[in-house]
Amino acid sequence: MLLMLSSINQCCGSRRLVETSGHILESPANYKTSHKCSWLIDSQRNNTPIHLELEEFATECGWDHLFIYDGDSIHSPLVAALSGPVRYDTTDIRHQFTLTSGFAYLYFYSDAAYSLDGFNISYSIGDCRDRNCSGNGICNTEAYQCQCFEGWTGEGCNIPTCPNDCGTSGNCVAGQCICNQGFYGRDCGTEETEGLWEVREESTVFSRASAASVMIADELWLIGGYDFIKESSMPVFKYNFTSGISVHVPVTSESGNLPQPRYGHSAALYEDVIIIYGGSLIDGPVSSELWFFNITSLSWVQKDSSGSKSMEGHTAHMVNGSMLVFFGYNPTYGYVGWVQQYNISSNSWSILDVTGFPVLGSYGHASVYSEDLGQVFVYGGYPFVRIKSFTQDPFYVFDVHQLKWTILPSPGRPRFLHSAVIEGSRIYVFGGNSHTDSNEYRGAKCYTDSFIVYNIDCKEWYEEEVSSGLKEEISSYGHQVAWYNDMMWTFGGYNGVILNSVNTYTPVNCSSVTNETNCELAGNGPTCMWDLSASECLQINLNETIQHNASFLECDPTDSLFNCSTADSCITCIEKQGCGWCDDQCSSSCTNEGCVTPCASQTGCSDCTSSSGCMWCESQNRCIDSQTYMTSFPFGTCLAWVTSQDSCNNIKCSDYHTCELCHEDPACGWCDQGDGTGLGTCMGGSNAGPLNVSAAGSELDFEQCPASDWYFTECPSCQCNGHSICVDGENCSNCSDFTTGEECDSCLLGYHGIPLNGANCSRCECNGHSEYCDQNAVSSKCYCDTKGVLGDQCDRCDELRGYKGNPTINTCFYELLMNFKYTFQLDDTSGENLTKINLYVQPSVQNRDIEFILNVNEPVNFTISYTTTTVEEEQIIVNDTYVDDVYRYRFSRYTYDFRNEVNTTFLFYLSDFTHPFTFRVQVEENPFTIILITFGSLIGFLSCCALALLVVQKLFMWHINREVVQQREVEMAVMASRPFASIFVELVNNAPPDLIPTTKSKPTNAVGVAIEPLKDSKVALTTIIMQLPMQRVKFPLVSPESP
Repeated sequence: MLLMLSSINQCCGSRRLVETSGHILESPANYKTSHKCSWLIDSQRNNTPIHLELEEFATECGWDHLFIYDGDSIHSPLVAALSGPVRYDTTDIRHQFTLTSGFAYLYFYSDAAYSLDGFNISYSIGDCRDRNCSGNGICNTEAYQCQCFEGWTGEGCNIPTCPNDCGTSGNCVAGQCICNQGFYGRDCGTEETEGLWEVREESTVFSRASAASVMIADELWLIGGYDFIKESSMPVFKYNFTSGISVHVPVTSESGNLPQPRYGHSAALYEDVIIIYGGSLIDGPVSSELWFFNITSLSWVQKDSSGSKSMEGHTAHMVNGSMLVFFGYNPTYGYVGWVQQYNISSNSWSILDVTGFPVLGSYGHASVYSEDLGQVFVYGGYPFVRIKSFTQDPFYVFDVHQLKWTILPSPGRPRFLHSAVIEGSRIYVFGGNSHTDSNEYRGAKCYTDSFIVYNIDCKEWYEEEVSSGLKEEISSYGHQVAWYNDMMWTFGGYNGVILNSVNTYTPVNCSSVTNETNCELAGNGPTCMWDLSASECLQINLNETIQHNASFLECDPTDSLFNCSTADSCITCIEKQGCGWCDDQCSSSCTNEGCVTPCASQTGCSDCTSSSGCMWCESQNRCIDSQTYMTSFPFGTCLAWVTSQDSCNNIKCSDYHTCELCHEDPACGWCDQGDGTGLGTCMGGSNAGPLNVSAAGSELDFEQCPASDWYFTECPSCQCNGHSICVDGENCSNCSDFTTGEECDSCLLGYHGIPLNGANCSRCECNGHSEYCDQNAVSSKCYCDTKGVLGDQCDRCDELRGYKGNPTINTCFYELLMNFKYTFQLDDTSGENLTKINLYVQPSVQNRDIEFILNVNEPVNFTISYTTTTVEEEQIIVNDTYVDDVYRYRFSRYTYDFRNEVNTTFLFYLSDFTHPFTFRVQVEENPFTIILITFGSLIGFLSCCALALLVVQKLFMWHINREVVQQREVEMAVMASRPFASIFVELVNNAPPDLIPTTKSKPTNAVGVAIEPLKDSKVALTTIIMQLPMQRVKFPLVSPESP
C-alpha cells in the first residue's frame, strides 16, 4: 500500500497528531520486541468524532497489545485491546472505531518474544467514518454520518444489503435476498444440507466476556464477566429469548456487601439459587469466594468458603444435589485436574478420589453434562498438550456414578475459552483462542470461528462451515452459549473488543430437505434418513439402536487416576504419595527438594522477579507464573510486565528521571521546573494535566504542576539535566559537575554515575589500578589495568588463575616456576584495558645462579626488584627499562641469598604495553659443574677418563630425565592452578518467558577418561572427551587462554 509520507506516523516514543487524517504505522516489516510507543490524536475540538480503521493488524497473540482509549490518556475509557493476527493472512476481522471525546489515545506494547508484521491504522478527524462513504453514499458533515445509497448499509456504507448479489441461488428484492428452494442465509449461500448461522441484529446483550450463565425457562441469566468499563460490583443480566431484550437486574444483599466484579468464574443452578464460585477478580487476585444469588428475591448471600480453593477458568455442574467443579487454575497448585465436590446441605468441600485415565488439568476448557448418560464431557483448555511436534486437545468423559475418567477421540483443534453445548447426541463446540504458535507464526488464530460437532453415538468429530454472507464477524473467545428453540445461541465474547452481539446456529432440519441425495448428506454424521414410502426426509434417532453407555476407548487399565507425570506444579506433586519434585518435574524417582513460594504469594516487584519463573505486572499490582500469562491476562489487562529486579526501578512515574523516559510510560507526563536547566518531575497525568488517580477515578490537580509547565507528549527545549542552562532554546553549553554530552547526561572520563535530572558524577575509585571506570554505572565499576586484578574497585586478585597479593595495598602477581617457559597472550576482549602485568619467582636451590629471559612482541617498560626476610623494603634491581625484543638478566648466587629461610623473592613488573600483547618468559637455574680428578699415570688417567665419561653420561641422562619430569610437574601444576569445578553439559532451549516449555532438559555429567595425580597428591588433572553440536563451518584455530 502506497501512503503519502506526511501521513505516516510510525512507532517512536510518544507523539501528538493534529492532522485531519493519516496513518498510524508500526513497522513496514516485523516490529521491534520489548518496545513501547503511543500516539495522541487531537482534534483540538471537544466531542469531535475521530474514526479509526484497521487496514492491517498482526501482533503476537496474547502478549503484544495495542490499546485504544476514547480520550487523552490511559485513564480514559478503553475501547479496544487488540492482539494477534486480526487482519492478516487468512484472518479478516474488520474493526472500525468512532471515538467521540475529541481525542484518541493509542498505546502499543511488545514483549521480548517474536513479532509479526505490525499494523497500519487509518484515521480521520471531524468527518464521516469513511470520508466518501465508500463511494456508496453521501457524508452529512453536520451529523458526521453517511447517508447510504440503496443497496448499502453500515456506518461507512460498506456493507451490501444483498451480499454477493445473492449469488446464483437467490434474487435481491427490496434490499434483501430471496433464496431459491434448498438455499438459505443472508446471501443464499447455505445449502439445505448445512446448518445455518445468523447474526441476530435485532438482539443485543450487555458487553461481556468470560461471564457465567445459566438457563432458566426462556431466559438466560448472565453473571459477571469482563468489560472495559470498570464496575463496583458483579452485575447480573437477563436475556429474554422471546423478546430479544437484555435487562440489567437490580440486586441487593442481606449483609450490604455485594460480590466484586470478576471473570472466569462458574455458575450452577440449584432450585431458585444461582451458585457462583471463584473467578479472577477485576484488578485483583484469583478468588475462592462462594456466593448464592436468589433469583426470586434478587439478593446476594456470601457463603463460608473456608474449605474451597482459589480457582479460575473452571466449570461446574449440579449433579445429584451437589456441585461438581472440574479442573481450573489455582495460583498455588497450578493447572489442576481435580473434580471438586461442594455439598450444599453441609456447606463442605472435598476433592473426589477418582479412577481411570490420568487427566491433565486445564483452564478455559468447556464441559457439558448429560443427565441421561450420567456423564460430563470435558474438552480443550489451556495449557495445550504437546506430543512430539503436535499440539493435542484432550477430550475426556467423566462418569458421575463410577467416578471414572475415560479419554475420547480428539478432533485435533486445540483451543481454550471456547464454548460447548449438548443437545441430544451432539456436542457443539464453537470459537475460542487457538493460538498454539510458540516462537513464530504458523497460522494459529487468536480468535477463531472454528465450529466442530461431536456425535456421541458414533464417537466421531465433524467440522462445520460458518455460513457465508454474515453481516458481522463472529470469531471470538470468552462468549457464552445456550440451546433454545432448536438453535444454539452465542452471546458476547471478545475479539479485541468486548462484544454485545447475539448469534444463532440452526442445525439441519431433516423435514426441510427436498430430495434423497441431500437427505443422506445432511448434518454431521448420521442425521437424516429418506423414507421411500412417504418420499420425505426424516430425523434419525440412534437412541433406539445404539446404547449411549456403550464402552468408550480405554487407554489406561489402571484403577488409580493419578500419575506423577501429570502434576505440573511442585505442591500438587508432593501431596501425592510416592511422588517427588526434582529438575522442575514430578516423578516417582525424585526425592522432594522442597517447593518454592508460589509467584502469586509475592507482593512486590522485587520479591516477585527474584523468584524463578515469576513476572510482575505493575498495572495490575500482581505477580504471576510466566507460564500462566495467557490465562492470567486473557483480555490484555496488563499494560507491561517485567521479569528482572533491575527493571523494578522503572515501573512508576517517579522512577523516570528524564522527559523522554517519562513519556515511554503511557501513564506519565513531565512537569518542567521552568528554569531552563531541564530539571523536572515525572508524574501521573493526561494531555490535560497532572492527575490524582484513585479507585474512584481520576481528576486534574494543577497544584502538583502548573499547566504552563506540563508536557505530556513533547519535551521542553534542550534538557540539560540541571548541569547547564539551555542557550538559544537549542544547546546546553559548558556542562558542569563533571558531566558531558549534548544534554549533560553523561559523566566525564574518570567519573561515573547517571547524572540525569540533577544527579551527580563521582570519581572512579580503583585502588590505583585504573583511572577509568564505567561512566554510566551508579557505583564505581573500574576497568582494571593490571592483569590478575579484579573487582569493581580493583580490590581483589584473580586467585583462580594463579594471581596472588593484595591490590588494596600493593598489586597482584603471577608466580613463575623454575625451568619452565611461559607464553602470555593478552589478546582477549576482556583485556582491552590492560597495560600492566606483574610476575614473581622464589628460588629453591641455593648453589645455582638464576637467569631471567624476557621476549616481547612490542615495546614494554620493565622493572625488577626483590624482597627478603632480612630487608624491610622492596629493593630495586632494574628500574623502568625499555625492552622491545629480548632481555636477559642473571641473578648470581654470590650476590643474592637463596636459602629457604631468607625467602628471596624476585618481582618483575611489565607496564605501558598496548592490547593485544604477547610475551614469553622463563627463569632457569644454571646446571652444576662436573669436576674431574686427574691421576699421575697415563693408564690411571685414561681409566679415570673412561669412568668419568660413563659417569657424565649417566648424570647427563639423569639430568635430562629430571628436567622432563620437572617440566611436566610444573606444567601440571600450572594447569591445575587454573579454575576447576564440576562440569555439567546442558543444552537449554533459551525461550522467552511467554513460551511454554515442552520438554525439560536434564544435566549430564562429563566423565573423565583419564586422571593423572600430582606428586603431592593434592590435585590431579583429568581428561574428558565430548562432542558439542556445531554447524558445518570452519573455525579459525586459536591459542588456548593464557594464565
